[in-house]
Amino acid sequence: MLVWGSKVGITDLGPQGSKHCPTCEKERSFRLMLRYKVSHLWYVIKWVSEKQYGVVCEVCNRGDDLVTQAVEAKLGKPQIPTTHSRAWIAVVAAIACLLVIGLWDRPERVERMNSLLASPQKSDLYVVNLASLLKSPQSLGMYGILRVRSVAGERVDFDTPIVAYDKVTGANKELRSGKLADPGYFSGDPLALSRGELADLKRHGALHSIERP
Repeated sequence: MLVWGSKVGITDLGPQGSKHCPTCEKERSFRLMLRYKVSHLWYVIKWVSEKQYGVVCEVCNRGDDLVTQAVEAKLGKPQIPTTHSRAWIAVVAAIACLLVIGLWDRPERVERMNSLLASPQKSDLYVVNLASLLKSPQSLGMYGILRVRSVAGERVDFDTPIVAYDKVTGANKELRSGKLADPGYFSGDPLALSRGELADLKRHGALHSIERP
């Protein structure tokens, strides 16, 4: 979920002398003021989204708006206290690192998965969309964990779970939960698949990962 927001600030840029104020109908002192809006994302990434300069009366706070480009061409850009926190730089850097790590890690993960698939062993854990193995699945997403019971040539026998999830994240959580050690977790009907069928599951995206305890 994205968290957007903004706040308004005012900076006093100093006196501008005295002149007649139409609102007060008297000679008043005027000051150069800057009204700005700071927008943010997640309260960390901040930027100035609006600026408005004006010469205003010190008494009634009324006055005239000025053209931003003209003021800054003369005075330069003021130091607006918006990004006193530079945490957004760290956030951007962290995101970039995660992307790089993800791109770097993916070939290694694919290679490891291919290696495990080519040499299945007893107790290997396969995260699979079980719907792809059923003639009449209850839904298109039925993610569960298959455990290798035995391997004999081209045939691989699996223990099947009694629980499935509509998202692959549910099955992945089970891998870390310790529930797989419960005696009744793999209590479904045993399943036999050939190595070719396992390769087809991977090719069609139904085999998501393989873990070797």
